[in-house]
Amino acid sequence: MITKAEVQEILRETNQLRVRIPIFESAGITKQAIIDANICYTPGNVELYAVGDIVYVGFENNNINNPVILGKLYQGKENEASTFSYSNSLEVTNKTILSSDTTIGDLSYMELSTLKNSRSNLQQQIDTINETLKKNGIDQL
Repeated sequence: MITKAEVQEILRETNQLRVRIPIFESAGITKQAIIDANICYTPGNVELYAVGDIVYVGFENNNINNPVILGKLYQGKENEASTFSYSNSLEVTNKTILSSDTTIGDLSYMELSTLKNSRSNLQQQIDTINETLKKNGIDQL
């Protein structure tokens, strides 16, 4: 189960937030309505939270005694403390291998490959022409 909660207190020493879960209150489970939940974050990326922020809480193995903060809901308010995040040495690379039956818009995989190769060949031809012009004392086109 994943639900929304509101940050009540920041427990800095323990990497946890004290949150209030309204769905538990409305269900009459008042004992678990305010809980301490661990913050889940990507190494090198720290998100700062502020009291009043709305967060998403998941429960490990669907056990309400194991809450985890999964992320924060952006509410469009200008609060530096709650919207600032930073990354320390985080590098993201993305490489996708497409199958031969892939289409993007009206273009097939083969057409995309041809366009990519044509672009590379065209750039090589432009570079060769520019080098020839330069050798003959003419500026680039």
